[in-house]
Amino acid sequence: MISLRNRKQNLNEKQKNKINEIREALKNNDINTLRNLSRTEGGFVTSELRKLCWPLLLHVDVSEIRISEKDEIISKINEDIKYRDKRQIMLDVNRAFVHFPKGLKAKEKTTKQIELSNVIMYSLKDHSYLHYYQGYHDICSLLLLVLGEDIAKPCAEILALYWLREYMKETLEPTLEVMSLLYPILKYADPKIYKLVYNNMVPPYFSISWVITWCIHDLRDTNEMERIFDFFISNNPIMPIYFAAAVILAQKEQL
Repeated sequence: MISLRNRKQNLNEKQKNKINEIREALKNNDINTLRNLSRTEGGFVTSELRKLCWPLLLHVDVSEIRISEKDEIISKINEDIKYRDKRQIMLDVNRAFVHFPKGLKAKEKTTKQIELSNVIMYSLKDHSYLHYYQGYHDICSLLLLVLGEDIAKPCAEILALYWLREYMKETLEPTLEVMSLLYPILKYADPKIYKLVYNNMVPPYFSISWVITWCIHDLRDTNEMERIFDFFISNNPIMPIYFAAAVILAQKEQL
């Protein structure tokens, strides 16, 4: 079975020291220290540590999580057939795990797709005001690979309720309102780039995928995906907008 947690890493002395800092913060449930560490080079360093850090930062008590029965995992995909977004969810799930993780065999891919469907449905089933959007499955995919199905379920639910809620409204309008925050951020950071973007009436659509999928849709390296998740989970929900602004400013010479 493919697992990101089994991926070997050659750690240098600096990374080893940081791992010790992370473990100490975990031992003390020190969320502020974890947030600070997420902003430094390498984030939480390993998938093993992320499996501990992400739930804590999302205030998910893993000790209370019930382990799914195998039969439940297999049959869950057939439940809630009448759920309004079921068809689109299944279309996206069937396209999942094509580019990552590498080396996934057909049988393993099918199992992961079933588990992914379970994670998505679990996170939305009790919240009728949350609407599935294309790209949410990307976020849930990485949660599943790093955390496993049982921990990914409540973590995805918390992200949907508090980090991604504006993108899960019935219309696109709330998403565009959030995206419009990109303009004042650019204006403050670099007035010239702001004028270039604003005066040419460039809408923020080009950066939507960065924000609503947390860049997974645009990346292929799972190390980079996990690193971005470290940062976004550790910060407030608007941080992806600041990140999008930073990406634009980093490319300003090409604009």
